[in-house]
Amino acid sequence: FSKHGAGVKNTRSLTGRARRTGDPQGQWLDNDAAAELLRSAHVEGAGPRGIRIPDGLGQVIMPNGDIVPARAALLIPGPNGLYRTAYPIVGPK
Repeated sequence: FSKHGAGVKNTRSLTGRARRTGDPQGQWLDNDAAAELLRSAHVEGAGPRGIRIPDGLGQVIMPNGDIVPARAALLIPGPNGLYRTAYPIVGPK
């Protein structure tokens, strides 16, 4: 949760990154609840995939600085069986 985790410091960092790169940046709003969700969503051998997330668990910072609710998360597995990264996305409506 060092890059996409809850907290004002990460919000500022992600806002700057979104502005610089032009890419939306996802942020978890509750690291403990996100960790539990990620544990329960883990599927051994699964590739990158999206999952639905509960309302209020994540937000997405847009390049123009707007912040919108996240409805899904992108999970990217790593070589050790854990996630290389996982972050909220706007997702389907």
